[in-house]
Amino acid sequence: MLVYRLLIILDLGISSNLIRGLKQQISETFGNIIVKVEFENIKLIELGVSCWNKNRNQYDANSLITKIVEDATSDEIANRQSNITDLEIEGVTPPALPLTLLLTPSDCYDGNLNYVFGLSKYKIGAVVSTFRLENSHEFVTKECIHELGHVFGLKRCKLPCVMTFSNSVLEAHEKSSKLCSSCYEQIKNDHM
Repeated sequence: MLVYRLLIILDLGISSNLIRGLKQQISETFGNIIVKVEFENIKLIELGVSCWNKNRNQYDANSLITKIVEDATSDEIANRQSNITDLEIEGVTPPALPLTLLLTPSDCYDGNLNYVFGLSKYKIGAVVSTFRLENSHEFVTKECIHELGHVFGLKRCKLPCVMTFSNSVLEAHEKSSKLCSSCYEQIKNDHM
């Protein structure tokens, strides 16, 4: 069984209603992965200046992940003492540096794509943009779980599951909020 620290970073403008129950949903979805969730609030405009593309009026999601991880591993977020004793299970302790998940109301893109709901890097972190998700708790939760699935090693799935790629709000609405049995088995086998 693996144990992770997950630092969820909330940009100004992210409503607490959008993330209610997110911690519980993460635990339920990735049952055999123990995740200690911490929350931080930031002003993305101060942090992500180098990630802003003024020609597109959007943030580069890939650069945001890199920047947020650099900051999380170099500043007081990572250096402060975190109470992780509740995660010490049979001598297993989570790594000192957390995985990161940034939620922002700002519009994001990646490469040549016009926009992305989210983007992730395996075993590093993810960003989720709520800009096109209609301020819907359901959509935001699905996209957070989807991106965290990639962080934990899952690929896009062709079955109707939360790991299905969403190219539109309609597709995000239609996909399941749960892992299919195949994705769940992969998580279970990879993280035992």
